[in-house]
Amino acid sequence: STGTNFTTSVCSNGVGSDPAPSATGLCGPAGVTLDASGNLYVADTNNSRVLEYNTPLANSSSPNVTAGLVFGQGSSADNFGANTCSSGLGGAPAPSATGLCQPVGVAADGSGNLYVADSANNRVLVYLGPFIVPTPTPTPTPTATPRPFASFTPIPFPTARIRGRTPFPLPSFTPFPFSTPKIPPRPFPTPRLPQPSATPGIPPGRQAGQFVLPLLGAAGGVSASRGLTPGSPVVVPVGVAGVPAG
Repeated sequence: STGTNFTTSVCSNGVGSDPAPSATGLCGPAGVTLDASGNLYVADTNNSRVLEYNTPLANSSSPNVTAGLVFGQGSSADNFGANTCSSGLGGAPAPSATGLCQPVGVAADGSGNLYVADSANNRVLVYLGPFIVPTPTPTPTPTATPRPFASFTPIPFPTARIRGRTPFPLPSFTPFPFSTPKIPPRPFPTPRLPQPSATPGIPPGRQAGQFVLPLLGAAGGVSASRGLTPGSPVVVPVGVAGVPAG
């Protein structure tokens, strides 16, 4: 089946210990031909059939050495294990449009028709082409049936109990609102600076036009008869020029 076993010469006809006919075994081939599409036809004489190989040389590194069709062994074109000689002799089936007996030559024309020299039956059969290799029925891939997962029921967490005592709930905690303390604003004191005197020569803090003089006794020239106490200060209005006569 690999196409590289050049040392084997087994006749695959099922006689004695020989292997049975198959899609990869021949016995006494006597003729070959190619059609316009590159398909190969082989007259497998001792098995009373003709095998067709689909483009066996299309890939030289991996040639096709398995037959796709079989002529002369029934109408199904895929009975590769049979090698009945349809000659009508000795209880064999009679020749027919689907039965051969020891074909020795094959030929193909440009239209894809196949010609077979059916030697033991003294005839040539024509199979009208082109021939379509039956596509095997694909085996459906089994679809896995999903298995449902078991439902999960959560287990309640048990409440811790102190031995000999009934558990009591924790008190609820209400957060106390945080308030910003209100600090009354303190007025910034205004500095008091001594006011400069408006009149040159008058001390600061005293009114312009006034002057403080101590009272002198009678010896000082001030009479006590004016109602003034000697030695007490008195504010005397002054002019800009000096003290008025009095």
